[in-house]
Amino acid sequence: MSTVSTDTAVGTPRFSIGAPITRPEILWIAGMVTLFLVVCANVIMDGGPLGHDESVYALRAQDFRLGAEAGPYWSDIRAPGLPYVAQMAWILSGTEPYLRIVTTGFGALLMIVTWLFGRAVFSPGAGLIAAAGIGTTPFIVRASVQVWPDVPGAAVGLAALALFAFATSGERASWWIMGVPMLVAGATYLRYGAPLQLVVGFIAIAIWRWKVVRAGLIQVGLAGAASAVVVWLILRVPWFTGARTAPQTAIGSRARQWFEGFDDYLGSLGELFGSVSSLGLLAGLVLAVLWIRKSDLDRRAVYAIGGAGLGTLIVTATVLHGELRYLSPAFPFLWMVAGAGLVPIARWVPRAAVPALGAVLAIVLVVSTTAEGSEINDFARSNYSDIKQASLAIGELADDRACGVVTSYVPQV
Repeated sequence: MSTVSTDTAVGTPRFSIGAPITRPEILWIAGMVTLFLVVCANVIMDGGPLGHDESVYALRAQDFRLGAEAGPYWSDIRAPGLPYVAQMAWILSGTEPYLRIVTTGFGALLMIVTWLFGRAVFSPGAGLIAAAGIGTTPFIVRASVQVWPDVPGAAVGLAALALFAFATSGERASWWIMGVPMLVAGATYLRYGAPLQLVVGFIAIAIWRWKVVRAGLIQVGLAGAASAVVVWLILRVPWFTGARTAPQTAIGSRARQWFEGFDDYLGSLGELFGSVSSLGLLAGLVLAVLWIRKSDLDRRAVYAIGGAGLGTLIVTATVLHGELRYLSPAFPFLWMVAGAGLVPIARWVPRAAVPALGAVLAIVLVVSTTAEGSEINDFARSNYSDIKQASLAIGELADDRACGVVTSYVPQV
């Protein structure tokens, strides 16, 4: 069903994810997500030792599992959400592959939410193309096979924005919008920087759906106020995160260079737009602009979703240095617009050629994921294998006796 509740006065859906979901659509998204999981799992099983940040989150996950306080390796600038979830890895084994596969699960969630969001705003085809784009974006793939919080935060944050869009799809806002604060809390608990990026998305959608927002000020106002409260509690009250100091205080005390990200991303353009997937993204964005001029696309929807993506990118580059994984919350919006731009082109593909197109998509996913995985695995092996072997040797020689190790790689050791 595409609707959950209906405004009986006007007969329009108050909560909608677009057209009814068809069986072929389910098969396509299930196939893409399954392939993504299989390829990422293959990369993970061939992975190297945990890196610095990965080790920090893995240790905190172990602390959660044991009910212990965070050790000196943990900083209050880090959000505890990912390690809290990652403690589930110990159901099987608390080793590198199982810890990393937790993040991969969030990568699959990001694909699914992108599909649902894209189909609701534009069309089922646009949603599927956008999901495929996310699953083949190199830096998102790389961030999905590491114990990093960027993709998990982006997935839950996008779910909050999608729910806001679904709940404002009719002439009045649906009370389902009250689920937004819970998702905002989850995104913030996963990444402390999530609220700043979420604000951009909420503003873009609210401007686009202003008539609905104005007609449902009670629902929207309550959801907005509750979201602000949970963010304030998480960032300002240490008890909610188990921090020693308020996370916002810890983050504010760090020296930063504003707008540093712009320079970093300009220097990474080759890596950012040098893949087959990125060429499809750029082509789709250009085509979306052309279709707008021909009135084949909803101009306001393109402006809202494209503006959310661009605005998120700008905010991220303004307050953070430019690691590509930090752009994980921005690219789903860009891919939704690109998907809408590519749909008319996809309609020209003969039905008999669809399986071949699916095979090409699978090859792109396999090649891009394998390349990204091999690169980051090689880096981990060359930089951390000796540390791991030395640590294991020290542990064996110590034979449970107390000993000290002088190192700058404390979390890995």
